[in-house]
Amino acid sequence: MQFTATAFCQTITINDLKQLLKCGDADKILISKSFKMKVVKHPHKKKQTLYVINDNTPHAESIELGADMTSADGTILRDVNYMSVDTNYVNRIMKQINMAGIELTAKNIEKSRTTYAFDNKKLSGQVVIDKVNASENIIQLHPKPQQP
Repeated sequence: MQFTATAFCQTITINDLKQLLKCGDADKILISKSFKMKVVKHPHKKKQTLYVINDNTPHAESIELGADMTSADGTILRDVNYMSVDTNYVNRIMKQINMAGIELTAKNIEKSRTTYAFDNKKLSGQVVIDKVNASENIIQLHPKPQQP
């Protein structure tokens, strides 16, 4: 009898997520990390694309890219949401956010969830760690348009 071990590790880093905020070729980045495009939604005529990896496992990760926005200097920007049912993955990215010098501006601890807000010159966002439903763990990043 032969046993096969499957190891899971976090696929995305904060640097990857920051790159997705302004990258015109997000497909290339995510596919290179084995994410698969799952859904393209068009709520209110704004395109949102969902990518997943390890779907339907305790290590599932997904990334939702918001609609492209063009800043005053012509840069394409978009919101990026990272979701994982593995709280350790979200905690690791939270540590990376701190190490990257992105300032923690607020922390709200509730019975069911902890929310962190952060901000710097190039982005703002929040991390939500749900203590009841891990499928609600999310990291939201919002680009800040740079002034020309």
